[in-house]
Amino acid sequence: MTDYVKIAALAILLIADIAAVTAQEIAQVDRGITVQARPRPDYDPIGAPVGRFFLFPAATLDVVYDDNILAADESEPDFILSDTLLLLTPELALRSDWSRHALNVGAKAMSGRYNEYASQDFTDYRLWGDGNLEFGANKLDASISHNKLHELRTSSTDQTQGIFPTEYTLDTVGAGYLFAPNRLFASLKVDFASYEYDDALRIDDMGNPIIIDNRDRDRLNSELRLRLGYLLSPASSLYFESRTYDFDYDLAQDRFGNNLDQSGYDIVAGSEFDNASLISGKIYAGYRNIDYDDPQFEKQSGPLFGANVDWNVTQLTTLTFLANQRLYGTTVQNSSGIEAMVLGIGVNHELRRNVILSLNLENANEDYLQTPREDDVSRLNLGADYLLSRNWSLQGGYRYQKRDSNDAGVRQFKVNQFYLGIRGQI
Repeated sequence: MTDYVKIAALAILLIADIAAVTAQEIAQVDRGITVQARPRPDYDPIGAPVGRFFLFPAATLDVVYDDNILAADESEPDFILSDTLLLLTPELALRSDWSRHALNVGAKAMSGRYNEYASQDFTDYRLWGDGNLEFGANKLDASISHNKLHELRTSSTDQTQGIFPTEYTLDTVGAGYLFAPNRLFASLKVDFASYEYDDALRIDDMGNPIIIDNRDRDRLNSELRLRLGYLLSPASSLYFESRTYDFDYDLAQDRFGNNLDQSGYDIVAGSEFDNASLISGKIYAGYRNIDYDDPQFEKQSGPLFGANVDWNVTQLTTLTFLANQRLYGTTVQNSSGIEAMVLGIGVNHELRRNVILSLNLENANEDYLQTPREDDVSRLNLGADYLLSRNWSLQGGYRYQKRDSNDAGVRQFKVNQFYLGIRGQI
């Protein structure tokens, strides 16, 4: 029996236990509000008024123990290194307090410092803004962000595994328009994401440094969505949607001589729903088609489906079910990208008004397109939040990740992390 099967069995027993509830408990749950997202007036931040805005500062300090900081292969025990990470995450958000329209801006940083292996230290940050304008049956919204990030050692997209974490810049811009004069509605949304990767450094078998040129990973991803729908109720709808997307790489060829430019479309039908206080979420199904500029790559086409459903089993417990398909790039030789099918289940339980427990299980089957390689990635997250007051809270938990592959030459690993942290907010 695999580790993931054991974990799933444990989750099923937990679900069966908490599902024995009364109709009275269910009736008390607010519409569409999960345990995790539920307002808690005694503990939620109130912010500091700044004119017609509210300022929300916060900071989190975590101590993390990681037993495999490089996500090294189990067959190479000399590279399986453990260390303790000190993680500081300050953030600031300024949100409007208008009866109509909205404007929000914010900043967040994450600085990680290892006790022994300083070469793995990192500092990430994010600057963002979003807002909307409402005019009768019309609504315009827009968002923008600038992110300086690093790839996790467990990442599927980075196969170079340099001495230092691979850093990259992600810039995003999005805009949308909604026209909803009655039960019928139409929406148009466009998103752009620009990726720029820093070079990485490796040491070869002879001990010589090698610069890894990551320019072949730089790209612009664009997506356009057109949705036509019908409101069954103020909280539920049916829709048809077409999605077109394009991955435009800066270089004509990657490090293996392949052209990774690709474009495609999805045609889906779906529903977003909120069934009183019980079940809320979205489901969709349809067809996907992907074409590649490189004649060596075969067109990909087939069914598409996804779901994200929250079930308020009681007023104290929410179950979440997740299924979706994702596309992203990779540095694997002769692969045009990764198509991942992700299945997950989560439980959030309010043990007390100020104690929230969580369990999340996820399995991703990653198909490296144009190659026979397939990986299975299992993840487990156990966590607890203890709300001390409106301004302070504690959190702790355990994270586990495992990668298996049908390719014997692929790095396969297990990572265990334990963390404990404190958060302050206004």
